[in-house]
Amino acid sequence: MAVYKNKYGLWSIRFKYKDNDNKWRQKQVYTGKSGFETKKEALEKESKVKYDIERKLLKTQEENNQKTLKEVIDEVILDCQYYMKETSIKTTKQALQHAKNLFDKPIVSITSQDLRQIILSLEKKNLSIATIDKIYYKLNLVFKYALENEYIQTNPLRKVRRIKKPDELNQTNYNVWKPSEFQEFIYNVKEPLYYTLFSLLYYTGMRRGEALSLQWKHIDLKKGTINIQQTLSNIHSVKEEVLTPPKTKNSTRLICIPQILINILEKWYQIESQKINFNQEAYVFGFIYPLARNTVHNQFRKHLRIGSKGYGYTYASCLSGKIKIGATVMLDGKVYYNEEKKGGYKEWKIHVKIKDIIDNPYGLNYVVEIALPYLRIHDLRHSCVSLMVNNAKTQQSLVAMAYHFGHSVETMLNTYSHLFTETEQALIQEFDRVIENQSTSIK
Repeated sequence: MAVYKNKYGLWSIRFKYKDNDNKWRQKQVYTGKSGFETKKEALEKESKVKYDIERKLLKTQEENNQKTLKEVIDEVILDCQYYMKETSIKTTKQALQHAKNLFDKPIVSITSQDLRQIILSLEKKNLSIATIDKIYYKLNLVFKYALENEYIQTNPLRKVRRIKKPDELNQTNYNVWKPSEFQEFIYNVKEPLYYTLFSLLYYTGMRRGEALSLQWKHIDLKKGTINIQQTLSNIHSVKEEVLTPPKTKNSTRLICIPQILINILEKWYQIESQKINFNQEAYVFGFIYPLARNTVHNQFRKHLRIGSKGYGYTYASCLSGKIKIGATVMLDGKVYYNEEKKGGYKEWKIHVKIKDIIDNPYGLNYVVEIALPYLRIHDLRHSCVSLMVNNAKTQQSLVAMAYHFGHSVETMLNTYSHLFTETEQALIQEFDRVIENQSTSIK
């Protein structure tokens, strides 16, 4: 029924039409006392209303056809704000930058071949398969959104295969420090602030952002626990850091800490609690404001290296002579470090290896580098995981470890399976022992 007579004896308009989403809509106008006196007037108005609707739908469709990839990405980012953390939105933006060559292209004209070239270019940049997969997922997020909103009829990314390297050996590996190696490193960290921070990262396996967001109210030294409720994150730049909920739901947790760390934290608490206006709201590392993530990164690298570029020149002669502050000196197999202006040399309790020997007017110079395995600051977390994994005795230990590090058991296994070598060896040794005992009993 397009036009009909209403209860007031006037003619009204009512009809159905399909919108751009292919859904039925009903249009009803000029009802009640606002109707027309004649059917002819109603039919003429009906034609005008239908024409206006068709014109509007066509214009909308044309506008959608002209939407560029960048415009659709902006819509997706806006939509993400309702269900993603700001840090996740930041990584989404960064991942989609890899498709910037297509930003100005209408999304309806982007082909599978265009996207295939993007994915292949990532492989040529020597990005890891995991990184390429993340970028693929973020691109798919955009094209699924465009499909749902009728900007495109099909998702061109569905015809683009993800990159896999089935013949390539798994290179996943982390450098880790054993407790003795960490002790060798931490011995040379003189500042109580960084001594405490690096010790906490190693002995708990906490993420850097989690550690920096700690306030004294989160630490119970009597019970030996730390309550992890927040993390310090970079959102837009290293200068703009905010406190956010932890990385995942499992990351909110109450963890136990070893006695060696309790002792270190107690000493740090004694120092911090002497400050004016100290209270339990104070940050453990930074007091009024948390230390910046980048500052901690730079301090860790500083304590890793000898000299300015990861290695240093050590004089082979003796400790005398004009040697600048910060110079490293080797004498009788020992390494000394000039911390003061007037030759205040102190022995550096760290192993070094000779990288090169250079002859110069002052005698021989040894170019040395630290003999410890090179670590990123996040590898302190991996070191803690490795230490716990290889001392795990039961399946319950694995569940407890997953909780401690803020993972699900599945994520724990997928991420750190390569660290279970010693645990597997112990398992096989026990297996051999059982078989040998049973074989002996038969004889």
